Amino acid sequence: MIPKAIIFGSMDTVIETSEQQLRAFNAAFVEAGLDWQWGAAQYRPLRQYGSGRQQITAYAKQMGENVDAVALHKRKTEIFDALLLSENIAPRTGVLELVNYARHNDIALGFAADTMQGNIDALFEALSGKLSADDFDFIANRHAVRRSKPHPDIYELALSKLDLSADQVVAIEDCEICLRSPRAAGIIAIAFPSQLSSYDNFSAAIGVTQSLAPNAINQALKQPANGEMLRIAAQ
Repeated sequence: MIPKAIIFGSMDTVIETSEQQLRAFNAAFVEAGLDWQWGAAQYRPLRQYGSGRQQITAYAKQMGENVDAVALHKRKTEIFDALLLSENIAPRTGVLELVNYARHNDIALGFAADTMQGNIDALFEALSGKLSADDFDFIANRHAVRRSKPHPDIYELALSKLDLSADQVVAIEDCEICLRSPRAAGIIAIAFPSQLSSYDNFSAAIGVTQSLAPNAINQALKQPANGEMLRIAAQ
């Protein structure tokens, strides 16, 4: 398969944000006077609830506390965006190579992120000079559609805007719950796990890779359609 478009499904398919996410949550908790500290072990089970606001709500229920999850998540997002802009953020392995490969081979690029527009703006500002919004033919955030992931809405919107069918597109997703979104839209997907999602079940992906270098992507796309997931060696 030679795709007509490649769609990045989250910020973590472009940059690794696991550390900054946890630091932002914990800083917001301290500001709110909460005795909560999330590490990877505490956070991984909460990812099943989807958005950060839902994760805060679920954890507060577990702890028997009442919090303003909307305000708390808003403050976490502000701290997270500031961290992205203040630290030396680099694209993940193979991302720039894949973007350049797509541009030189007339493959459209999409960014279908189930996150706030402010996070997307901070991402591209942090990567200024390396990657920009202009490199993408389609960008959408969680407010572009009625239902968030794992529903297929944001990928269906991408197909409509790019004027492509599902069998012409490949998605890149970093976690199992978000992987359900392109699959529900009939789009094949390659898993590119982040630090926090490395233990997820990626059986619905055609391949799992730690590099988005074009040869890794092509390796996954050329495999026989036998329903088996390919684990792609580091490039």
